[in-house]
Amino acid sequence: MVFGKLEPKQRFGTLGAYAIASKAGTVPLPDGVSPEAAATLGVCGLVTYQCLKRNVKRGDHVLINGGSGGTGTFAVQITKAMGCVVTATCSGANVQLCKDLGADHVVDYRSQSVTQTLAASDCKFNFILDNIGAPADLYWEAPRFSQPDAKYVQIGSQVSLGFVYDLAWRFLVPAWLGGGQRPFAFGMASTHYEDFVELGALVQEGRVRPVVQEVVGFDEVKAAYERLRTGRCRGKIVVRVLREGEGEEP
Repeated sequence: MVFGKLEPKQRFGTLGAYAIASKAGTVPLPDGVSPEAAATLGVCGLVTYQCLKRNVKRGDHVLINGGSGGTGTFAVQITKAMGCVVTATCSGANVQLCKDLGADHVVDYRSQSVTQTLAASDCKFNFILDNIGAPADLYWEAPRFSQPDAKYVQIGSQVSLGFVYDLAWRFLVPAWLGGGQRPFAFGMASTHYEDFVELGALVQEGRVRPVVQEVVGFDEVKAAYERLRTGRCRGKIVVRVLREGEGEEP
């Protein structure tokens, strides 16, 4: 059995019973890792691992904005496995989840102002991973709670005309004219066999535990997508496309 991801250029494959994948994007399932857990690694797990592997080192202070969602739950655990000091943001209902995953500090965005709370702390982050794109001023306030050379990588965003305008200022306007004060980039997953192997090993060793909110059948997909769109999921929703025993050799 294997796990992995399809190439971006492939048109079909999502929730398919069968798919054609590249060699680089197809990795043997590690012993002891369930298919349900491995199903979460292909995109969310991979993009999070690649963002962190390339940008942080042991001892760094890392901010994970949105620590209880699909990429956020991976980010908290991977940064801890890398030996970092982790601060995560989430709602009050998910504070304990983030702590259980290893976060050293947790900010409840519903009861506190995230930017004011971070600015009031003594911590200056070396790296910021933004999984949700909110609050809208988090990037612009980052100089108040990050090191001058800190990188800001965004995986999740709330797409709107205002956000596009905001991006233009980050990328195109010089810092001395009011543009971005911290290096900014979008996190994108790229098919890389060795990264998959390393991520699978972290799961196999128990250093990273994929958080699966629920496993649903194919007939429950529409309702599962509706729950996903609320932005309130804890970890991932996994779809079991085939029923038990289907697709096996007689």
